[in-house]
Amino acid sequence: MGKILRRTFLASAGAGMFAASAKAQSDDTFDEDQRGDPDIAYETVRVDPEKVAALSSNQVRATFNPANADFATSLLATADRFVGVSRANNENQVIAFLDLFDLPFRDNRGEFVPYCATGLAYTAALAYYEFWNVGQTTTNVMTIRQSLPELMRYHFYPSPSVIDMYYTARGMRRWRDASNADARPTPKPGWLVVYSFGREADHVGIVESADATTLNTIEFNTTNGLSGSQRNGGMVARRTRPYGQNVKGFIATDARRLP
Repeated sequence: MGKILRRTFLASAGAGMFAASAKAQSDDTFDEDQRGDPDIAYETVRVDPEKVAALSSNQVRATFNPANADFATSLLATADRFVGVSRANNENQVIAFLDLFDLPFRDNRGEFVPYCATGLAYTAALAYYEFWNVGQTTTNVMTIRQSLPELMRYHFYPSPSVIDMYYTARGMRRWRDASNADARPTPKPGWLVVYSFGREADHVGIVESADATTLNTIEFNTTNGLSGSQRNGGMVARRTRPYGQNVKGFIATDARRLP
């Protein structure tokens, strides 16, 4: 394929969706580079798109559980509980995030595997479990996975790949583009923000609040801090970022069914 980007079609709930990667493999898996800040070195996650899609497929169950009409509040409240978690101070929790998609903490080269999209998907799935089971929580990854079809049906495509999340949101008509500085959308709390720090789409976070110039977010696998050096990543942290050229756009997560 040379330099042509590979596009893999994903079959899910009748929506036309496709994924891309910059490094095609000999099979359907691909490597995706991600980083949580412009100054951090890229980390690579290997994604098996068929396996990921199967976890969210409408064929894994006969019926769907109810949608959470106040998903934004649940998502942000659950994410808030993980703020401060890092590879250094809570390796087991980061491993749990990655276990959602059977990803390792380190790859076969000994390098860290990024978890910005995976940590977000884990948090959203856990929020749904707790919505259905009031007063209960769980750390069982198999139980948490059971929420993935509802995330796909009602809100966004849960995946370790930011690229796949982006292209799927376009196919689901959930994408809100921010490339036109004169017509940028104002995201709602609970929407997902997709960044481009050098690649097409290489980082994702959750919007807490926003105005015309600033985004306040909770992000996974990023840096703790608002300014200065951005070279120490690997943390779940609140971020305040400029609403500028690094913001590719948003995934609208408002609760609704697929067509």
